[in-house]
Amino acid sequence: MTIVFPCAAGKDPGAGCLQTAAGQHVRFVAHPELAPAARDYDASFVYAHPDDFPPDSERPTWREQLRAYNSESNGNPLGLLRASQLYTHPVYRQLAASIPERGLFILSAGWGLVNAGYRLPHYDITFCKEAESHKRRYHRDPFADWCHLDRSTSGPIVFFALGGYDKLFRKLTASLCWETIVVHGSAHAPKGPSWWRTRYFDWQREMQAPNQRTWHYDCASKILSGEISI
Repeated sequence: MTIVFPCAAGKDPGAGCLQTAAGQHVRFVAHPELAPAARDYDASFVYAHPDDFPPDSERPTWREQLRAYNSESNGNPLGLLRASQLYTHPVYRQLAASIPERGLFILSAGWGLVNAGYRLPHYDITFCKEAESHKRRYHRDPFADWCHLDRSTSGPIVFFALGGYDKLFRKLTASLCWETIVVHGSAHAPKGPSWWRTRYFDWQREMQAPNQRTWHYDCASKILSGEISI
C-alpha cells in the first residue's frame, strides 16, 4: 500500500532554505509579485516562485537546483529536511515511522507529489482560500510540479483528499490508472476517474473535538492504530 498525504502550513522553524549566490535565503511563495513591499523586506532573504530563475540567471531554476541538491552526496550543507520531517504536526513522523519510505509520499502545493525522504526547503504555498494572497496557489497558476510516483510504486494508493489538493493529485496521477482509495471528509466525494474508490471519514462522529480542517490528521492516526481499516 502507498500513502499520499497532503502538506501543511505549519513547518519546522529550523528548516533550511535554498540560497542565492549572495547568500540570501529564499522564501518560496506562490506569487512573489504580491509579497510585502520592498520597504518591509529583511535584506537577508528574497521571495521567489519555485520555477523562477535566481537573480544570477545563469543558474537553473530553483526547482532544478533543488533536484540537483537531492541527487548529490553533499552532506546536506543547507540543512534541508526530508518531506516527512518538514511539517510540525506529529502525524507526519508517525506515518514515516510506520510506513516504508518508498511507500509514503507528500502532496506539496509548492513542489508536487514527492517521496517522503526527499529534502525540501522551507516554503509558504497553499491552496487554502484564507491564506495571504502571495501564498495562495490557484489551479490555473503555472507550476512544474513533480510526480515521484511511478510504475515501480506498489498499490493500491491511499490518498487523503483536502480542498484543492484532489485536483492536483488527479492531474499528477492521470496516466497511472492505479487503484486509488480517496479518503475524504466532505459530504460530497471528490470526482475522479473510474479507478478511484472513495471512502468518507465521518469526522463529526469519529472525533471527540470535531474540526473539519484537521480531520485528515485524526483519520491517519486511527488508520495507523488499527481503529479504522482501509
